Amino acid sequence: MTRSGLAVTASALALIASGAHAQGASAAALAAKQQQAADDTGGTENDIIVTAERRAQRLDKVPLSISAISGDKLEEQQIPRVQELVTQVPGVSLTQNRLGSYKIAIRGIGGSAGDNIGANLKVAVFVDDIYLARQGAMDPTFFNLERIEILRGPQGTLYGKNAVAGAINIYTRLPSDQLDMRAAVDVGNYGTINSRVLLSGPLGGDLSGSIVAGQNYHSGYGKNVATGNDITGGKAWFGRATLRWHPGDWDVILSGDYEKDPDQPARGFYLAGTGYSPLGRGPYLGPAGFHDVSNDYDDVGSLELAGGSVRAIHRGRDLTFTSITGYRWSDRYFQADIDNTDSRVSHFDFRDRQRQYSGSFSEELRLSSTEDGSATLDGKLFWNLGAYFFSEHGSTVETTDVVLGVNREQTLTTRLGTRNFAVYGQGTYNLTDALHLTAGLRYNWERKHVVHSAAGVPLLTNEPYTDIPITRSWDNLSPKLTLDYSVTQNTMVYATYSRGFLSGAINSGPATAILAATEAANPEIDDNFEIGLKGKWLDGRLHAGIAGYYIKYKDLQVQVANQAGQAVTRNAARATSKGFEVEAGFEPLDALRFDLSYAHTNARYDRYCAGSTDGLLTGAACTSSGGTDKARQRLEYYSPDTIHAGAEIRLPVGDDWRFTVRGDWTYNSHSTFPGFYQAGYSLFNAGARLETTDGRWAMGLFGRNLGDKEYVVGCGNFGATTNGGACNIGDPRTYGVTITWRNR
Repeated sequence: MTRSGLAVTASALALIASGAHAQGASAAALAAKQQQAADDTGGTENDIIVTAERRAQRLDKVPLSISAISGDKLEEQQIPRVQELVTQVPGVSLTQNRLGSYKIAIRGIGGSAGDNIGANLKVAVFVDDIYLARQGAMDPTFFNLERIEILRGPQGTLYGKNAVAGAINIYTRLPSDQLDMRAAVDVGNYGTINSRVLLSGPLGGDLSGSIVAGQNYHSGYGKNVATGNDITGGKAWFGRATLRWHPGDWDVILSGDYEKDPDQPARGFYLAGTGYSPLGRGPYLGPAGFHDVSNDYDDVGSLELAGGSVRAIHRGRDLTFTSITGYRWSDRYFQADIDNTDSRVSHFDFRDRQRQYSGSFSEELRLSSTEDGSATLDGKLFWNLGAYFFSEHGSTVETTDVVLGVNREQTLTTRLGTRNFAVYGQGTYNLTDALHLTAGLRYNWERKHVVHSAAGVPLLTNEPYTDIPITRSWDNLSPKLTLDYSVTQNTMVYATYSRGFLSGAINSGPATAILAATEAANPEIDDNFEIGLKGKWLDGRLHAGIAGYYIKYKDLQVQVANQAGQAVTRNAARATSKGFEVEAGFEPLDALRFDLSYAHTNARYDRYCAGSTDGLLTGAACTSSGGTDKARQRLEYYSPDTIHAGAEIRLPVGDDWRFTVRGDWTYNSHSTFPGFYQAGYSLFNAGARLETTDGRWAMGLFGRNLGDKEYVVGCGNFGATTNGGACNIGDPRTYGVTITWRNR
């Protein structure tokens, strides 16, 4: 069986993080860079300053595959969460489980990452430079962000462990030096009511502060026809407070946040395919409504998130020193009817209850050269050095009940302790005014210690056991080498090599005491070879980026079922991901903008004997060992071809108002999930916005999935499945109105 688990959504992360400065660059420095970029290229919307390389750079000057969007554009385009954002980013796919958690895949890698607490997700998510080890499955609205950066491909040198597929950087706004008040509310179908408020400004002297708070609510998209209750509804409350002290050369930012979702939405699911047979009962396709289920009880869940951070930055003439200290805490509970039927005692009743807790502490120290200081060899060298420490303590308690004429119950407990230490350095040297060489290296060391227990009647495991410890440690060197050449002032070509490192995994719920003391997965290593071109033309009105890549994966970690049916992480030998990405924007007129992105991804196993204890076996040797040879088969959880096209028109309405209308089309080609094939499909979103020229008032309409397309976003097998699976389904058509007010 495959049980529902914990995954990640980046959208929640945008609102639960500390309000800190982006990558150690001051707000003044970023503003100066932004103004310079506008002056150089005519001041179009294509200009945005990012800090992906630990320095403030114009987006088209960064020699790697990166997409970015400002917080203002998120609000103007009415992009409320990560699900809508990633549709505009080439090479990024999103899958979702029935409890609302996301798994993000970049270039075909990441969707099959293990859900247990001893495993790792393959896309590293940072909020204001704080790594989030256990990202919650919440999905609140983006609000008061500075920008979001999505980096594609391995980012091991600067971002460390678990960035083998890529990294997502989410930055919140610092407190304003003027009084800033904002309020926004959304009202829509399915009873949607979302509200957000902001208060920001000076507190006297060198102090300033900000407070953000809000709530989200919508009723269910479907019903559990067996109980008569709504499903996939949700509500949440969130808040964040930031205090900034900025005396002279110092910048100190203190932040704290809290978020609570007492009714975390369970996903509706579709029992697909005539071969789907839970526990061998025979075909069962569920109720007629695509968004409805028929379970003997409702899935429920809750989530609490909290954290804080302190950032201290000193900017001297020659050097900048940064200290980033963070703590994150999460507590999540869910209960699921994992047999996916309305069967009761006369047949069977299979339910799963799990609580997962995590607390993590991180400290990062950075020392970097300034842009024009004496440590740059007369302006030819920019460098940064860093040291990183991470510690996490967590636990998972999972209880599963089965009624097969006689009640059977077993509880599995997994207690986790993790330590990670790293040192790194990266520098860019100007060989000539146009030719630049970047080299970097990171050393990672990590240790995981897990204690397993299995109590009750054997069910999820073959036997009970108590306090079985297992400890594993790994280390790794992650290099990077990039050569970029400025063909013109606004056109660049580059070639890069980089390595990613995914920490090893220790699985929850081993089937036996012997496996509890020995079962672990090796680290996943990937080597990325990439070439690209990016630039701006027509006085900055046209911008485009093209990248081609070839990535080799060793000891690829995949999620499979063990002897007891538990979802565990194992190594799948070798795999290759190759493809190309195109991203472009064009503004032929000040009032008209077009956006286009396309990605082709081909991610396949090179060697993998699934179901065998030796994943390197091939052909007849694999089959005779009881495995399935998956060599040359596609990886799951991604679409080989994705397209996004958008158009936006901005028109003045008299002297005091302006009107904006935008439409977006997204196409995802076929996807494969365990037990299910999703054919290609299109989604249409649209929005309109009327706002005053002084920015005080704005009123907007939004519509998502306007064609009310029925599609799935993730599937899993359960029991005897020959052609089908229990699939989590995407949101139906939603629409509504947004009203925003600000004091200036």
